[in-house]
Amino acid sequence: MGGIARAALNSGALIIDSGVGSCIEKFCIRKGLKLVGVCPEAQISYPKLSELHRKQNELTKGHTELIIIGKEDGKVSYEWGHESNLKYDFAKRVT
Repeated sequence: MGGIARAALNSGALIIDSGVGSCIEKFCIRKGLKLVGVCPEAQISYPKLSELHRKQNELTKGHTELIIIGKEDGKVSYEWGHESNLKYDFAKRVT
């Protein structure tokens, strides 16, 4: 993960991930990189004060921005995988 962060730093890129623990957060914090998390709201949990019992789907610190997709018209909730097109479109627009 350190190599990915170093490459992003050298090229001026930002990193897009799922918003939950991917182990790249600490490298982005150290290097001052932008880390954008994109995730479906129905599939994540928000962090609690105690970090002793962190859930696998819990949002992690280190993200500079989060894009959370929610319910569409209050009826449909998104699952993991539905955010992929949004990540791709976001990356295209950023470049």
